[in-house]
Amino acid sequence: MKKCIIALVLALGLVGCSSGDSSDTSSNDDSSSTGYVFEVNGTTIQLGEDADTVLEALGDPTDTFEAKSCAFDGYDITYYYSGFELQTSKPEGEDETVALIDLKDDTVETAEGIAIGSSYDDMVAAYGEGEASGTQYVYTSGDTQIAFIIEENEVISITYSIPE
Repeated sequence: MKKCIIALVLALGLVGCSSGDSSDTSSNDDSSSTGYVFEVNGTTIQLGEDADTVLEALGDPTDTFEAKSCAFDGYDITYYYSGFELQTSKPEGEDETVALIDLKDDTVETAEGIAIGSSYDDMVAAYGEGEASGTQYVYTSGDTQIAFIIEENEVISITYSIPE
């Protein structure tokens, strides 16, 4: 339960109703790149891309949740899949785009090979030191961020997002 609460707090803090500082939090910034991608079952997912193409490739989710956005006029939609959740944004009159990916267990991993349960040392080997804030480590590349929460030297949360 503690892991779920931590992941939820992280996800809500990265997207939506915050007016947080949008400064660069990376030691890995590469503005010529589109940033980090998530690969699952032969599908590569880039944050900010059209959601229709991604959702078609992923197939039917196990569940969905739709809510009015607190950040814009429109909806935030969460699609639940085995091992991860994909959140999209659908502003009124615009296309639905991929906004956030939250890895939920060790059945999926980042393109760099890090999963829930990986060690802190494995994360640093894959990504570098990153920007630390307590137990959270944030890396920015191009137009994306990936955030890890570490507890007892182990990755307990992985979230891809678009920096504000």
